[in-house]
Amino acid sequence: MKQATIALLLAVIAISCGKPEETSREKMIAQRDSLHTVVQDLNKQIDKINKQIIDENDAVKLTLVTTHQPEQKRFEHFFDVYGSVEADKNVLLYPEASGEILRVKVQEGDYVNKGELLMELDDKIIRNTIQEVEKSLELATDVYERQKRLWDQNIGSQMQYLQAKNNKESLEEKLETLEAQKTMTRVKAPFSGVVDDLMMKEGQLAGPQMPVMRLVNLSEIYVKAEVSEKYVAVVGKGTPTSVNFESIGIEIDTTVSRTGEFINPGNRTFVARVDIDSHDGQIKPNLLAKLRIKDYESDSAVVIPSNMIQQTPNGDSYVFVLDSNGENNTVEKRILEVGQSYRGETEVLNGLSAQEMIINKGARSIQNGQEVEVTKAD
Repeated sequence: MKQATIALLLAVIAISCGKPEETSREKMIAQRDSLHTVVQDLNKQIDKINKQIIDENDAVKLTLVTTHQPEQKRFEHFFDVYGSVEADKNVLLYPEASGEILRVKVQEGDYVNKGELLMELDDKIIRNTIQEVEKSLELATDVYERQKRLWDQNIGSQMQYLQAKNNKESLEEKLETLEAQKTMTRVKAPFSGVVDDLMMKEGQLAGPQMPVMRLVNLSEIYVKAEVSEKYVAVVGKGTPTSVNFESIGIEIDTTVSRTGEFINPGNRTFVARVDIDSHDGQIKPNLLAKLRIKDYESDSAVVIPSNMIQQTPNGDSYVFVLDSNGENNTVEKRILEVGQSYRGETEVLNGLSAQEMIINKGARSIQNGQEVEVTKAD
């Protein structure tokens, strides 16, 4: 066929190369038809060769893939929630009486013990009143004792005795009240701690409605967070959690200390409290904390990387599993039932075993039943 085509092409060329005076309309038509025949024959041969090239190329080059073997291990899932540091011993101190501040006995940053005197207000009026009452009490006591001796001897009237007794006891009670009022002009530490802030100075007028200083003790601090009510059945006392203070680079592994018994109707949350250590005072009240609380665990789960799972148009999860039968490697599309995902890993509940190999790289360019070439397993 090839030789006939060449001969025909040579004949056409020879005719076309004749003398111009011998060319007629009929000869030109014959030449045209001959050239069409040659072109058609050459195109058929070109198509045949191209097909052979494609078939041979497809037979040699299979889709290259890599594989990954699932792990069977302990799987845990956590959720994140933010909270802040609080301290029960973080209080503002208020004087119980009104008056001018005479002396401030501490400075900011001072450590004080429970009961230590921190500030004194002007108590001159109370002290003067106490002196007056003490003098009156001396006289009343003397009168009472005289009346009592007479009464014990059946001398004098009972009314005089009772009046003297009542006057003495009234002054004693008044003196006791004044002494109590005097102590109210002194601000003492209700617990041991650090004076964090002094809000008033000597010479200023203080009163029960105005705080004078803040006292803080960081020996007992905790993180308080609001947790969604959907976790109320899985979060309780003893639930493992980690507390991360990103601003100071400290992370603490601990457990939930207690949970609240009340669901906030405004945001549908309950309170979780986590007791922590202050780490030598580095963790301070109102510091923002990120809590990672465990809400699920499985002792033996089939786990695969989340990015290997694909989705069908109707939302089903699937992977391609390698089916090796000697020389040929084909793939099978496997629908999975998946569970929780955490930190790039997903638990497979059904549809895959830890002994099977799944397709990793190249999985998005293959189809069910396709033959592939495995290059290197992960």
